[in-house]
Amino acid sequence: MKKKQAKRGLEARAPARREANRVASLMDLGERLDIEPGLVGAAKVREGFGLTREEFSRVTGASVRSLATYEQGKSPPGRAVQTRLVELARLHAALCAVMKAGRVGAWMTTPSPGFGGLKPLEVIERGQIDRVWRAVYELSLGTAT
Repeated sequence: MKKKQAKRGLEARAPARREANRVASLMDLGERLDIEPGLVGAAKVREGFGLTREEFSRVTGASVRSLATYEQGKSPPGRAVQTRLVELARLHAALCAVMKAGRVGAWMTTPSPGFGGLKPLEVIERGQIDRVWRAVYELSLGTAT
């Protein structure tokens, strides 16, 4: 009798354990990607998202002209922009883990009911990237709207 109860207890905790593992894997994704400042190219990140320079400048805080100079290798981005590029590279990798890479750009520029009709790009632009990370988590669970 005790063995059956113990087995049922383990089975009941299994879904919670799987969800906890999934959350941990998403939260640690950036660290596992070995993305470090100085190694992230603006062009590579922008093209990964499928965004224009104008769109990408809105989420990086850099001007379109500055982005062009970073992409051409004429000058390196400042610390704030490089930090943002690393954050965006991590977000892109996480999105590619929950959807096809070719769909990321369309997802970023499509209004979403989960963001009150805003595009994920606009949510990031407003300084609410945490809401986008939450959506990535919900997409991984299959519960996103």
